[in-house]
Formats: sequence, structure tokens, C-alpha cells
Amino acid sequence: MRWSKYHRFFCFLPVTPAWLLSGLLLLLPPVARGMSGQGFGDHSGLAGGKFNPSVMVMSRHFLEVKLLGGQLFFRNNMAFVPGSEYTHRGFWSNPGAALPQGRDQDEEKQGRLVATRPKANKYLHLNARITGPSVLFVHGRHAFALSEGLRTASSASQLPYEVSFMILHGHPPYPDQSYQHTEPFWLHSMSWLEWAASYAGLIVDRPGHQLAAGLSVKFNQGIHGLFYKNSQVEYADRGGSALDIHSLTADMGISLPLDYNTNSPFSPAGAIAGRGLSVDAGVTYSIPSNRFARERRRFTGQIRWGRASPCETPYVPYRFRFGVSLLDAGRIRYTKNIRYLIAEEASSTPGQSTHFHHAANIGEFIDEIGIYFTGSTDSLRADRAFSMGLPSTLSLQIDYHAGSNIFVHALGMGPVSLSQNGPSGPAYLSLAPRFENRWFELGLPLTLYRYREPLLGLSVRVWNLRLGTTSLRSLLAAGDFRGADFYISFSLGILKGNCPGVFGRPANCLE
Repeated sequence: MRWSKYHRFFCFLPVTPAWLLSGLLLLLPPVARGMSGQGFGDHSGLAGGKFNPSVMVMSRHFLEVKLLGGQLFFRNNMAFVPGSEYTHRGFWSNPGAALPQGRDQDEEKQGRLVATRPKANKYLHLNARITGPSVLFVHGRHAFALSEGLRTASSASQLPYEVSFMILHGHPPYPDQSYQHTEPFWLHSMSWLEWAASYAGLIVDRPGHQLAAGLSVKFNQGIHGLFYKNSQVEYADRGGSALDIHSLTADMGISLPLDYNTNSPFSPAGAIAGRGLSVDAGVTYSIPSNRFARERRRFTGQIRWGRASPCETPYVPYRFRFGVSLLDAGRIRYTKNIRYLIAEEASSTPGQSTHFHHAANIGEFIDEIGIYFTGSTDSLRADRAFSMGLPSTLSLQIDYHAGSNIFVHALGMGPVSLSQNGPSGPAYLSLAPRFENRWFELGLPLTLYRYREPLLGLSVRVWNLRLGTTSLRSLLAAGDFRGADFYISFSLGILKGNCPGVFGRPANCLE
């Protein structure tokens, strides 16, 4: 099985470096469940709703319209670009130059990516989101929101060092050796359109505290889905660029928006390959900051449909908030453009000659895989639909108003396995002090990625433009490049309680 050229074929898989560095910039289907810094604060009703839908009813705005939002998060321990080789202008202007070309190429074409040392199993997380126009409306004890977005999520878990090296370079790290991996490992990737309708309501509204609950129901349209679940594999490096697989037990499925016979990005089956539903659900407990806030909350209970203007909904300042939520609980079932392989201790066909480097398109390459293992293409089932779970996450949020304009926010995110097949989100803890007023906000989130890797970030809001990063080091090109994270959003909102004669505030309250 030759990899010298056609390990590059796997660049269409969103878990490989070529997708991460080159394809991502071209396709940019951003996403993730947000990282620390962008989902908290009085002015982040819609953004906060992505972490916990219940917090939307406690927003400072009774009407908020997000015009555009985007985020990218990528981090791995498979490979890095040395700090001496990493500059923004040189790297992002031609990210493909960082990619290795294979063992048989000239030394100057080996690229700048360096494989990490074989200390532990390897992982990768890629999450991105582009959010289109979204709207939040709050009236009394009720909040409603509509949103849509384009998302992608990819992850690799428990990869042996030799496999991660081979994904990167196209050949194992040690020539003319045999390898055996009996521990399972996984590769998952998917992208989808998301259409969400959300509701949040105050279920307890008393002088000493508030309790809100929220639910988002999301209709998802799958664009691509891909998974590889390996139970065991034995293979040998024949030297040069050849690889023999002696035994393989694994499942693999793909559904891509491509014409497999021409490599065209326009599939005969259409752009939508699957559909599914998912939900976000959460609760938030809030303690008001002073007596004036408690008096306002009593007024909240008097807001009724048809009896008061929506702008009369009061905002209740808080001293302390605690929230818990379950995010992205659901799956997508892919039914179009399917190729599915089940291998049970499969090995290469005796005497079978393979010519992957002669394949003119993805379809021929997939056929060669079937021929390599069974002598025919029947092992690749084109009619077998498969489901993939979304990157389900359990989230905990704490926000404390320390006084004046100083706040401290704590956030915990952990992946939850609700499906046997699907990408996992990153796990992290974050602590972020911030200064916040109506026109300006500055936060410094300190994040423990995977609960052990410290990252220092920056979050800034000027009026209604918010941008930031979880890793200033990557953004400033300081040190080795192992990942990237940044987000940006712009929204407009009208503050609660800004009606003529309500609490003595003026009517012109457009922010």
C-alpha cells in the first residue's frame, strides 16, 4: 500500500494537517462551542445563550440582534511549527508550505511542521462556527431567540505516536519495522448547518433570588461526516513509501459533499447529506446585588403580554450567578453519498498489486481500498447510512460581581459521551477577571486546556464589537505554534427599562 503520494489524498479529511492549515482557510466553516471569554457579561445575551440558554432572560437587553459572529479553535499535540519558523505573514500567507511532502521528496520540501516526541497518545481538536443574523427578545419573565450558523467539529483521540506521524508524513517514523496497536483510537469529523429556536423563562422570581430555565431546539443539516474507529491493527513498513497491513479491525464511514468520480465539490446527491435534531438545556441561579434590584424584580412579575411595553422589562443587577447546562445533545444521520467499510481482522489480498498513485479521483481510490483488502469493491457498502453524535458538552458557569465594574467569571467545559460515534469537544477550566461597563469591557481569561495546559487569553468589547482569543501566545506568534483560537462578533441591542417615564430613563436607548 503506497503512501508517498496518496497520503495527500487524506487531505480531504478534516482531521489531517492539510485540512487544518490549508483547507480551513479556504472553506472556513467555523465553529465550536465557544472558548472562555466570549460567553459571559451583561452584554452577551445571545453569546451567553450558547453556553446556557437560560441566561438569556437575564440579559441587560430586551432586544438584541447579532449581525455576525465567528470563532475558530484548533489545538493538538501531534505536531507544531517551531517558533523560529512561525510568523503570521509567512505562515498564513502560505500554510501549505508547512506540510511535509513525504519521505521521497527533497529535504527542502519537508515543510516546517515538526512531529512531537513519542511521549503519549496524541489528540487533536478543531471547532469552528460562523453565526449569521440572530435575534433575542425578552418580555417580562420570558425570552425568545432565533439563530442559525455553520459549524464544524473534528477530533482525534488516543492516536498512537506512529499513526499520528504517518498521518503527518505519509510513512511510519521507523523504516523497515513492524507495528502493532491493540488499543482503540478514533478519528471523527463533521460539519453542519444549524437552525435554532430558544426559550428561557424565570421559574422563580423572589426578593432574595431568581431561577431561570432555558431550552434550545436545533434542526441540523449535515454537510459532511467522517469517522474511523480502529480496534486493532498490525502493519509493516516495507521501506521507501510502501506499507503492508497484516491485520485490521476497524469501521470507517464517509459522506462528503463531493462527486467521487470527478473530485468536483458538487455532489450529485446535493449539498445536504444528513439531518438530525439536537438540544441545549440549562438552568441559572442568580442573587441580586442590592435592594433596588429586588424592587425591580417585583416589577418584573407585573409585566404581562398586552399590559405593558416590552421595554418596561427591568434589568436586575446581580451579585452572584451559577449555571449548569448540557449542550449539543443530539445526532445527525447521514444517508447520501455513503461509503462504509467494516474490516474484521482484514489483511491485504495475497498477490494483489495496488496502484493508489494511479487513482484519478476519490472514487477510484476508495475502490482500491476494497480491492486491497478483499480483491473487490464489495467490502465498501455504498447503501449503509450511519449516524454521528454532536460534540455533547456539560458546562458549569459562575459569575461574581466583586464591586463597581469588576467581575470574576469561572467556566468549566467537559465532553459528555452520548453517542458511540462522533467528535468530542475540548475539555477545559477557565478563570477570567474582567472590567465591564456599558461601552467597554476587558477580560483576561486564564484557561487550563485539557485541565492541565495553561493558556492566557484576552477578551475586549468596544461598544458592541467583541473580539478575543484564549491563547495570546499563538495570536502574537510567540513561541511554537500548536494551535489557534480567536473569535469576533458584532451586535446591536436596546437596554431593558429604557421607556419614557420608566425609572426616569430616556427613550432613546439604542446601543
